[in-house]
Amino acid sequence: MRKIEIKNRVLSFVPNGPNPLGWLVFLLMLLLLIPIILLIVVLVPVVLLVNYIRMRFFPNKKPRIFATPFGFTVYSQAQRTLVNYSWHEITKAEVWQQQGKAFAVLILTNGSQVKLPGIEIEQVKAMCAQHNIPFYDDVILSGD
Repeated sequence: MRKIEIKNRVLSFVPNGPNPLGWLVFLLMLLLLIPIILLIVVLVPVVLLVNYIRMRFFPNKKPRIFATPFGFTVYSQAQRTLVNYSWHEITKAEVWQQQGKAFAVLILTNGSQVKLPGIEIEQVKAMCAQHNIPFYDDVILSGD
């Protein structure tokens, strides 16, 4: 009994019989869905291909810097590298000023410096406090 009921319900949406409006709704739905499906089938591969070509031949020269729970990560699309500076490698953090812009700088155990121009100073200060890393607020003028 239930099977027949479901079958009748499904068949009631298919245009049949002398009612011309049933066909009109069916054709309108086809006219609406076919272009949407074509756009999806054509545009998605085109967008993916364009983004791949842009990334491959015209990479972004400016590296991106991310603050993660494990430290700081620098991603360079041009060099195709991803470098992670963990909290264990950081000895201290300072605030530097260069060309009128202040930013945080990490001093690593090997003596190298990692500039963090894309991350707020207060965020770096809070993360250093969480991991017991000394943070020096005094602004150091840099000529580099």
